[in-house]
Amino acid sequence: MNKKSYTGKNIIDLPQNFTVVQLESADLNSVTDDITEFSARKYKNNKLVDQLDNENVMDNPVNAFASLSDFIGNDIVVVNRTAYFWPFIGNAYLSFLNRPFPNDIVDIQRLFKYIENSQRAKLDIMIKFFQLNTTHNLIARDDIESVSQVYQKLKEDFNKKKLTIKNIQPKHKKFRISDLEDNPEKHDSTNKFYGKVVSASGEISSYTRKEIAQLITDIGGKFQITPGKKTDYFILGELKDGISNKEKKAKEFDVETLTEEEFLNIVASYNN
Repeated sequence: MNKKSYTGKNIIDLPQNFTVVQLESADLNSVTDDITEFSARKYKNNKLVDQLDNENVMDNPVNAFASLSDFIGNDIVVVNRTAYFWPFIGNAYLSFLNRPFPNDIVDIQRLFKYIENSQRAKLDIMIKFFQLNTTHNLIARDDIESVSQVYQKLKEDFNKKKLTIKNIQPKHKKFRISDLEDNPEKHDSTNKFYGKVVSASGEISSYTRKEIAQLITDIGGKFQITPGKKTDYFILGELKDGISNKEKKAKEFDVETLTEEEFLNIVASYNN
């Protein structure tokens, strides 16, 4: 089995001590493309205390990611879009530091959906929603200001609405396929999951099962609660009690099985 490239959790929280990290890459394939630049901002008690920028990561990637790791320390990391961040940073840590990325992350897109009750949460949408005077121009030191300010605005709204962390936790209860919203404008015909039938089983740390199902639907695929003859892909997370009934079904129908990381590598380029 391949070594896991990240070991933290994707959590719903609003920490006061955290590090914001913004990555930029040559392209959107997390397997073949490199991180070209990154920016990081460290906050203590919600106040900026330090920053780190590297605009030429691949000049010396070992030093670059070692310095980023030292800068982050044990902090929770605030990011924009788990499906992009985790596969890119995880692959980089394995390649250049020979270890997985260990920190828990907080994804502002997930927070935005739960705090603002929004179905869409691209960075451009959040900048416009909060009427920020920041940009999204794919330059790390610029875009990190947008990510940082969006996070602060989300905290403000969280407090204004008198919410609790429990209020905004995604529900892990069983869902129906009819609960999913299918918007053809969000489909991506270039993605591997487009037009495909996908199922899942086991504990997946990046998203809830319903979030995965909605993501597959957004791309233009079809999520299936239980794998069957027409299933194309089966995402398998960690299982606590050996093989699951769904995994048995997937094996019975010879469905291609994906790890959580393989799933994230496929959806890394999707951002509609």
